[in-house]
Amino acid sequence: MRIDEMNKKILYLLQQDGRMTYKDIAKAINRSESTVRDRISIMEDEGVIKGYSAIIDRSKVGLNCCARVHARAPLEELDTLSKKLGELENIFQIDHVSGDHNVRFTVAASDYSQLKRVMNSQISNLPLDIVQIDIIMRSLKEGGPLKLS
Repeated sequence: MRIDEMNKKILYLLQQDGRMTYKDIAKAINRSESTVRDRISIMEDEGVIKGYSAIIDRSKVGLNCCARVHARAPLEELDTLSKKLGELENIFQIDHVSGDHNVRFTVAASDYSQLKRVMNSQISNLPLDIVQIDIIMRSLKEGGPLKLS
């Protein structure tokens, strides 16, 4: 699928507000509502748009402690391990990365004590060599929008 300028504009608008209506998007890019609906439908079908979600303020829902964990995993187990990490409810981002570690994930917890319990009871059982744990003091930006050019 080719992502042309119109699709880029639609994607940018949806990243700013995933609840934006077809009508509002059509007005913003000076196209018909049916064109916008068709374009979005195709991008959903092709997997360009993977889904829609709310970006929450974790501290307002009691998740006051987050950590980014940098670890090494055996290459032959990386995909299986990533799937297992994805099944844990406290993990909200998983990345395969380059450098002195090959997997990075982010853990959310109510406080430091719960973070330690999650690390000790769930993460420590996995075939991981933890390289570094960064406690996130404050998140300044999460999510898009990404300007597509």
